[in-house]
Amino acid sequence: MALLTRLAREPLVHFLVLGAALFGLEAATRERAPDDTRVIVISSDFVRALGRRAEAPEDADREGLVRAFVRDEALYREAKRLGLDQGDVIVRRRLIQKMEFLLRGLADVPAPTDAQLQAFVAAHASLFETPPRVSFDEVFFTDDAAHARAGAALAQLQVDPDTAHPERLGDPRPAGYGARGVTHAQLAARRSPAFADAVFAAPL
Repeated sequence: MALLTRLAREPLVHFLVLGAALFGLEAATRERAPDDTRVIVISSDFVRALGRRAEAPEDADREGLVRAFVRDEALYREAKRLGLDQGDVIVRRRLIQKMEFLLRGLADVPAPTDAQLQAFVAAHASLFETPPRVSFDEVFFTDDAAHARAGAALAQLQVDPDTAHPERLGDPRPAGYGARGVTHAQLAARRSPAFADAVFAAPL
């Protein structure tokens, strides 16, 4: 009895007993604590938000929304537990889109000034350039007197270009009489590189 009384007065004994009690309490609490992954908490604010989002103010409709959310949340958590989100291209693309939307919303980019736009165009002129294009009319000759007839046609064109028609000054040409808005590459492919060079080098 004296031994028990002496032990009860020892601070070390008090410390050991208190530690054992705390350890037992923590173990018991941990065993009874529910698994967070298996608990879905629905607050009243969240329920009101669901109703506003679906425009369903009635309690019955809200109960249906809550049941649908709980079902979807349970399926979502189970899918993550099984690792179904790993290696899925669609999930990856969707996450990337959400991050882009998030970054776009966070970025407050001011509108560029005219000077900034002009500087950008000057630095990246190739992005805005289009190849030169020409339109021309052609007088076509097929006989041995082509040189002489071409001289006469040229003189008539110089005198009255508005009334002189290529098809009337020369011979019929099934491929047409000239072209409209063609680039050098297009004309070289249709006729020949030498012909395209001559047309683009000709004066207006």
